[in-house]
Amino acid sequence: TEPLMDGLYQISGGTVEFGYDGITPQNIKGGNTHLYQNIIFTGNSVYNSNTNIHLNPNGTFTIKDTGVFTINSECIFGAGTAANPQTFTMESGAVMNVGNELGFYGPLSGLNSPAVRDNIENVVLQPNSTINYYRSNPPLAGTGAQVVTTSHPYQHLIFSGTGMKSPAPGATLEIKGNLTKAGTTASFGHNEGTVLLSG
Repeated sequence: TEPLMDGLYQISGGTVEFGYDGITPQNIKGGNTHLYQNIIFTGNSVYNSNTNIHLNPNGTFTIKDTGVFTINSECIFGAGTAANPQTFTMESGAVMNVGNELGFYGPLSGLNSPAVRDNIENVVLQPNSTINYYRSNPPLAGTGAQVVTTSHPYQHLIFSGTGMKSPAPGATLEIKGNLTKAGTTASFGHNEGTVLLSG
């Protein structure tokens, strides 16, 4: 688990880069005692740990064009305001594997959270970025079913893993790039909504 610092810390400037490309994933040290200002991901084998990733006000979380970031049940969150908002960015070529049952973006619901909490004010998904709804049993609990959030238009969108991937009833799911179902055990349910291919 990186970075190799223990105890309480708040990084108030600069950038922490996670660039690991190895076989065993690199995990990010998170929780309320580890606060980050700016994080970038350039490696293709970086995972969240079993705690949330906390951004300072005006903080940024960026998956670069070579980056692949995987998150399963925890979230990226912050406490910014309109005056000092946080920003989540996926650059062209970036990939995010989302295993959260509540999908990519939205509010906390009980003990469950989407991958990016709705207190991250700015979300930028650049053309040719990819979000993969990949929850699967095994190894994760449940059937693999996920809520496909519709607050932001996707670029490329993949459904993989197991179980049903579906938006809220009557929602419009907008995709500007490719929509792909990978494998044979994941399925998509439109839930009486609309899929808008707007690219």
